[in-house]
Amino acid sequence: MSEFLTKQEIIDIFKSINSKSSAGPGAQANNNLAKRDENTLVWVKNDDFNDGIEDNKEKPFYKALVQSDNGSTCVLKLQPGEECFEAKFMKPFERSNEWIMDYSEMAHNGIADMIDIDELNHATVLYNLYRRYIKDDIYTYVGPTLLAVNPFKRMSFKYPDTLIKDF
Repeated sequence: MSEFLTKQEIIDIFKSINSKSSAGPGAQANNNLAKRDENTLVWVKNDDFNDGIEDNKEKPFYKALVQSDNGSTCVLKLQPGEECFEAKFMKPFERSNEWIMDYSEMAHNGIADMIDIDELNHATVLYNLYRRYIKDDIYTYVGPTLLAVNPFKRMSFKYPDTLIKDF
């Protein structure tokens, strides 16, 4: 038995997270019922995202501010300072609520155990891992499961040479 998760196992975990986060008490189980307030920060899914592109200019999700919400669709505007290279997101745009996910301030700060996160969805998980990664916090828990992000650099402050020689 392998100690590492396969790509399919990771996809299944994200599907499980998505189904749990949208069906819990108080959650937006039916996006047509809950309206978001104006200027609420949300994640909008990039429907053209291609994870096979190597230049990393595209993002799977963008931070956006709600300008209006009729219960089934939102008019959104990218958050000022959000880097985006796609023309369709440069001016206010409309998206169905199924493409929108709640933003988490906890993820913005980089939380060590995502079991405690306030808004659990695909974008929040990725953003939390990113925020921790840029602070060289490459280990993040999800309850009893430890996620490790490859730092692609030597981290001598976490692993002194004496410890590395032992392994």
